[in-house]
Amino acid sequence: MSLLHHESVIKRADELVQTVYLFSQRGWCPATSSNFSFRILNEDLVIITQTGVDKDYIDLDNMMVVSLDGRVVEPEGAQPSAETLIHTALYKHFDKAHSVLHVHTPLSTVLSMKYLEKGEIRIKGYEMQKALEGITDHNSEIVFPIFPNSQDMTQLSNSLTEYLDKNDDIHGLFIAGHGLYSWGTSIPAAKRTVEATEFLLECEFLRSQI
Repeated sequence: MSLLHHESVIKRADELVQTVYLFSQRGWCPATSSNFSFRILNEDLVIITQTGVDKDYIDLDNMMVVSLDGRVVEPEGAQPSAETLIHTALYKHFDKAHSVLHVHTPLSTVLSMKYLEKGEIRIKGYEMQKALEGITDHNSEIVFPIFPNSQDMTQLSNSLTEYLDKNDDIHGLFIAGHGLYSWGTSIPAAKRTVEATEFLLECEFLRSQI
């Protein structure tokens, strides 16, 4: 039997589909952009959305299985997203990460370009920060690193790994002019982090306009 049709995978895939559809309705996955995944527990395998799929119409048939080195497992001939290596780098570093979500929101795209020279966005003082896993105090300073965009995903994933080896207490990251990557111990936890981060970005943007 195909791994994609195991009962446990189908259940989580449906959970991912609902999350992706919600994000798409919010305009966070324009055209065929963005990619989403979850890890198969106790195995070094990842279910990830295939490339070039309109997220308004995504379903299990638009997903595929890859190994943690980005190799296609099934179905044969399926085309993974070019950014699959970013997902697998995050899974390899964060043992507790069971889902990685990547969105192209306007704010994450623009602000990541604005703060690229600083190399990070720092946020502090918002109650919404406590929506992030492990954060219990609004006075905690949240750091989101920003990486320059690149078409070389191997180089980009290596840069990410080098950063995480020294600074792994983060909840998300930005690629300049590209968008947000976030993760969590479950699909709902990762969804919550994306939503909270987008809210925090909007608050920072509004403050800068006052």
